[in-house]
Formats: sequence, C-alpha cells, structure tokens
Amino acid sequence: MAPSPAATVSKPEIVEAELFLQPLASGRNKPALVTARGNNGPVDCVIKMAQGLETPFLAPLPYLCEWLAAALAPFLGVWVPRPYEVLVTEAFARSIDDPRFKAIALGSIGSTYGSEFVGMPFTQLPKGAAMEALCPAAEALLVFDAYIHNPDRRIENANVLASANDLLAFDHGDAFSFLLAIGGLDPAIDPLLTTLESHVFSRWLRGRPCSLLRFLTHLATLTDEVLEAIVAATPNPWQDGYAAGKLAKIIDVLRRRRDAVNDWLPKVEAWLQA
Repeated sequence: MAPSPAATVSKPEIVEAELFLQPLASGRNKPALVTARGNNGPVDCVIKMAQGLETPFLAPLPYLCEWLAAALAPFLGVWVPRPYEVLVTEAFARSIDDPRFKAIALGSIGSTYGSEFVGMPFTQLPKGAAMEALCPAAEALLVFDAYIHNPDRRIENANVLASANDLLAFDHGDAFSFLLAIGGLDPAIDPLLTTLESHVFSRWLRGRPCSLLRFLTHLATLTDEVLEAIVAATPNPWQDGYAAGKLAKIIDVLRRRRDAVNDWLPKVEAWLQA
C-alpha cells in the first residue's frame, strides 16, 4: 500500500554513529552500515561519509538531495527508508578496524545523511510475471523520479527493493540533477524523456495501460505550506559548503514543476503508452 496523502513533515532524528558494522556492496560512494544511537535508542543506518563520496567536494549537497527526496516521497506515493541525521565523531572513527573506512571517517567528522537499514520482507527486484503486482508502485516511482530529476535509478543500478506488492526506493544523492546541468529546458517543464529511457522500469512499463491520475492526487497534497515545512525541517549542516543556496533553488523548481504538471506529465504519459 502506498504512503498516505496525509503525510507530515518532521526533522530527521539526530543520532550518533556508535558501531561500524560493515562496508556495503562496492558502491561508488562507499556506503557503510553502522549502528547509531539517539533519544529513541539504537538504529542501524546506511551512511555515505563525505570523504568516501565519489566527488567529496560536493558534500554536503548529496545529503541535502537525499533528505529532500525522502521528505517528498511520502507525499507522492513512494516508500523510502526513514531518514536520519547521523553524527560522525572522532571516537567513532577511531573505533573502526577497517583502515580504509577509518581514514574516511576521520576525514568526515560531523553531520551525514543516514537511511534506516531495511530488511525483510524487502529484497531484490523479481523478474517476469512476478513484477505484475508491482506495476502501480513502479509507475509511481518512475514519475516520482521524473518530478525530482533523478537520473540514478537505472537498469544497471536499480536503487530499489521489493516486497510482494510494494517497492522501497533509496539512494537519491544524484536527484535534482538540474543543479549541475548547463543549458537545456527549464527544469520546471522538462519531461526528462531521455533520462527516463534508462530508468529501471522503462522497459517494463512502456506500452502497458497506465494512468498517472494517482500521481496527480498525491501531488495536490504537496502544497506551499508543505514545501515550507520541508525547508524548516532541513538540517543546517546540509545547507553549507557546496550546498549553500541550493535549497531555495530546488524548492523553486519543485513549486514551479508542481504548478506546470499539466505541461510535462502528459508527455511522460504519452511516452509510457507509446
């Protein structure tokens, strides 16, 4: 079942990294699984520390993008792991046995984005007929990625897990790609059809009957008040450095893209039905 349109906005809980559990699959941004502790007890989180990013100088922009996608997702019918603000301390860094990740952590003291580690019933995407029950969720996720300009849910890099009838999306550090683009269409009206060609669900969904009315229903809940609440809930450390000034630009595009939905969404729908 998709998240309720009656979603709310709250600040990500602040937790402190306490135990390094293990590196995760060889992602280009060197994700790691850690146990962190906050006022509500311990939680296992996936984090990507600044010095482990493929482009460390962009930090904390990927954290800002991750947070904004996670905050928007419940309003747009998409499941994502619960977001956290994870504090990396020197004591935590020095406790890591793995020399590579110890060096990364020592160079990443401060605030990082964490997503709650999710296990069963979510697992790898099924294939063939087993995907049938997931079509509504796949449709919602593809349009969500179009709305937030996310080019990084590709066939070879799905960044999504599945249960019997739902999907869990993660890894949105490359979303809002218009921030780094030069030229091109106004991001508020761009249907992103070239980007969607390589989307993990493009081959499965194209040519099938589809209706994006559900997305429009969800999008109607993304009011100016909600966008302002997301801005107010955004941690200050994720608005510094390379991310300075980016929050206002993203929110401006999201607002204009919402209001221009009847311009770009029919083009996505026509592309899906072609």
